[in-house]
Amino acid sequence: MIESSSSLEESDAIRELTYELEEYADHLAVLLERMQLPRVFLHAHSMGASIDTLFVNSYSHRVEKAILTCSGIFEYEEKAFAAFHKFGSYVVKFRPRWLVKIPFVDSMFMARFLYRPIPAAERRAFLQDFLQADYHAALGTIFTSVSKTTAELMPQKFTKITAPSLLVAGQYDKIIPAQMGRLAAALNDKFEFAIISDTAHFPMLEDAATYIKLVREFLQ
Repeated sequence: MIESSSSLEESDAIRELTYELEEYADHLAVLLERMQLPRVFLHAHSMGASIDTLFVNSYSHRVEKAILTCSGIFEYEEKAFAAFHKFGSYVVKFRPRWLVKIPFVDSMFMARFLYRPIPAAERRAFLQDFLQADYHAALGTIFTSVSKTTAELMPQKFTKITAPSLLVAGQYDKIIPAQMGRLAAALNDKFEFAIISDTAHFPMLEDAATYIKLVREFLQ
């Protein structure tokens, strides 16, 4: 089989991917350039909020305001991180497509992320995204988003943000506890911080009315 030069270039590019959060931030810059959007409002959730934090640091001239939901800083714990990586690797490898056909599996899949229920269509969409996610990207991101390097890097990045930012946390978030968000927001007077009661890792879905109210007030 003879590969074309374009396919060889693509293969080389894929091999060079590191899935570091800074790389995602640079990709966002390229996307905005292609879309001819010189200055934007950023709105991101969870790992996406970490990427946006890095983007605001590197491309502050391109950001009006930033809304970061379920984000924060955490301390490095070697055993806990190793256990997370091991469990995460197993979960990513075991993703049979027939899971979606099992009754109530979407509810079980989302249970750890929610305090209030969300519509069934949204639960199924999250499950489908999980089952269809690229293997290498999913695995690579597990190791880069929860790492010693990230734990040491993110406090510095929160400190250096210059754009007005809103950090929203869910009161009962088990993935990124609200206290982590509070600690991050306390590092910089550019931040407004809000906790939405009786929500967990998806406050924008669990209590959309309160979330939208906060966003509108922040954006004025």
